[in-house]
Amino acid sequence: MLLSWVIAGMISLPVTAAYLWLGHWIMWKIPILHGPVFIPSNDASTDLMLKMAQLQEGERLADLGSGNGKIVIAAAQKGALSDGFENSPTLVYQSRKKIKNAGLTHQARIYLKSFWSADLSQYDVITLYTSVATMPKLEQKLLRELKPGARVVSNTFAFPHWPCEKQRGNIFLYLRK
Repeated sequence: MLLSWVIAGMISLPVTAAYLWLGHWIMWKIPILHGPVFIPSNDASTDLMLKMAQLQEGERLADLGSGNGKIVIAAAQKGALSDGFENSPTLVYQSRKKIKNAGLTHQARIYLKSFWSADLSQYDVITLYTSVATMPKLEQKLLRELKPGARVVSNTFAFPHWPCEKQRGNIFLYLRK
């Protein structure tokens, strides 16, 4: 009897591991199952985005789809009060850990929340690196919610109708007038 349990365990463990691996692989190969694919901004793009935003100490910044928290942390290190909105629990956990390790918990926060449901009216600067598919709807949301003088900096993707104030490479700056 004990031998049959041992044999069953030896067979079922690899089978279970194979199912888990296959399920994880399928989930990450099919974006609709987990949302957009995370592609981090490189350091040069992050620096350029914050430079183009002319971020000032004490201003409020929101990073839409904050991923690994790189922009939120960099903005907080420059003295901004920065928030990130991210849908992935894993990336939120990693970002919060980085913020804690950097000693920035009083200046930087990451919300496990879609930016679509967030009120963005309190922010002076918005940063984003989303996708071409989100830009038309996001353009409408930002023009409706942002206060005059707010700056929006987008990595790679431009808004379809909002005139760009400045472009450097693949970084676009917009001003809410």
